[in-house]
Amino acid sequence: MLPASQRTGASSISSPAWAPSADPSMQRRSGMASANAVERRALMGWLALAAVVAVTIGIAYVWVRLQVSDTGYRLEALHDVIERLEQEHNDLTARASTLDSGTRIEAEAIKRLGMTRAARGQDLVLP
Repeated sequence: MLPASQRTGASSISSPAWAPSADPSMQRRSGMASANAVERRALMGWLALAAVVAVTIGIAYVWVRLQVSDTGYRLEALHDVIERLEQEHNDLTARASTLDSGTRIEAEAIKRLGMTRAARGQDLVLP
């Protein structure tokens, strides 16, 4: 069926595009369109925020992995230092025990200082 304006033979004149529409259904549609635009804009904002958060988390993850790797290398180097120091400690302990022996001290006293063994009766025991 034809609209009333076409049935009577009246010419149909359309309103300019900038003029508000007299049809209430068109006003509802344009309101819905602006609501959709607002929703789209809000969704884009949330997506942008999610992207920033994801990138930040990714960078933080890479940074933490680099720190773990660096700490692992430093820990391995410290283990090497500890092993070297333990070996040096063992060597020095062995050397100290040989230097601390009574026979060696006596030999050095005779050789370097010209000392001799005490004769009988020269020993003095202190209380």
